[in-house]
Amino acid sequence: MGFESVRFADVPLGKVAYYEAGTGEPLLLHHGGEGSKTQYAAVVPHLAEGIHAISFDQRDVAGSFRSADPYTMADLADDSARLLDALGIDKAHILGTSFGGALALNVAVRHPDRVRTLTVAVAPVTSAALSESTRRLTELPREEFVEAFARAAFSDEALRDPNTMAFVRRAMSAVVMGQDSHRRAAIETHDVSAQLASITAPTLLLYGSDDPLVPVEHGQRLAAGIRDSELVVFEGARHGLFSEFKERAAGHVNAFVLAHSLSG
Repeated sequence: MGFESVRFADVPLGKVAYYEAGTGEPLLLHHGGEGSKTQYAAVVPHLAEGIHAISFDQRDVAGSFRSADPYTMADLADDSARLLDALGIDKAHILGTSFGGALALNVAVRHPDRVRTLTVAVAPVTSAALSESTRRLTELPREEFVEAFARAAFSDEALRDPNTMAFVRRAMSAVVMGQDSHRRAAIETHDVSAQLASITAPTLLLYGSDDPLVPVEHGQRLAAGIRDSELVVFEGARHGLFSEFKERAAGHVNAFVLAHSLSG
């Protein structure tokens, strides 16, 4: 299973570019702050039969529509619901990593009737809880930012492989979270700390033990607040959990999604 040609869905604000692969349980994939619909290309081949993966560009990213006005994480969550509408999907499994994990949490809060399961990886409970060092990271000159992000995302062992840095540079070739970007402003509106009890979907939380950007304490806080949740900590993992540990991460997603099938 893998992504092939780009497709486009018409939503009220414009077109949304997306990839899809497989058939069965719809799994909507939300990419990170500097990512795009291609972020999960290396993960999808490890997803099980019976899973229909859909990875899309959020607004202001790559092939999707641009927004002239500022927006919030709630607006982005509404975009996800509109995409499901356009694809004729009533309810889906929702997955997100980092910025995309924060977005997935907002989808679960705002559109609980559209969420069969929720998988959140290395995402903060609230943007206010991010450390100053994490915030300063995005203020670095571009090349310094890419190098610093790579160190925060991958283990020392992985960074010894030159292919790792090549992967990071390709993945972050476009600046989408600049200081004045709408996306940068949107993440500042993320705060589900008072709404965790309202999340009713079975929830899988994936965090790295050595993540310097979003420490495992964020996952522990989510696990304490979301009633039907499971926290899995990847020992030695940093922020790039779904990249360096893609097979293991996909294995957890496979078991979780198929155990909570829409037909079950």
